[in-house]
Amino acid sequence: MWPLTPVLASFLLVGCGEAGNYEATPSGVDKITTADISEEPPKEAPESGEIPVSVPRIAYTYRYQYRLVAELVEAERGVAKVNEEIDQAESWLAQMQGRVDFSAMNLSYVSRTPSSRGFLGPIREAVRNLDTILGTVIGALIILGAIGIPLGFVIWGIVWLVGHLRRRRNG
Repeated sequence: MWPLTPVLASFLLVGCGEAGNYEATPSGVDKITTADISEEPPKEAPESGEIPVSVPRIAYTYRYQYRLVAELVEAERGVAKVNEEIDQAESWLAQMQGRVDFSAMNLSYVSRTPSSRGFLGPIREAVRNLDTILGTVIGALIILGAIGIPLGFVIWGIVWLVGHLRRRRNG
């Protein structure tokens, strides 16, 4: 069993009911999908306990038990293949570990009171949201005033200047 498979449990999302909203988002550079973590490592990869033992044993067996040059060359190729498979497995494991290390889960919960189903329920909701509505309207008026007043002075100045120049030409 590869060490990354239990990580999947931390990426499960909890369903949300009427009384609340759950939101879970990865905050790392890359999003991790279940396919990334659950993908199989290279098939020929030995278990981590076998890595230090397999290469020296293969090298020893082929160097000291077979004396033909062709057999030694074949043994060296076998050792090189095992080393390549080990490097591939270690690279894959480091990549998956890096993805898990740089990913975090942000879980936020917002509690909402269930609205009453009576006639006054929507009215109560509107009164509760009145401060937000008034704040938005006042903010929009401030923005319009900050843009509109200087722009109005510029337009009024241009109109006054054009009128003044026309009167001078005609008069």
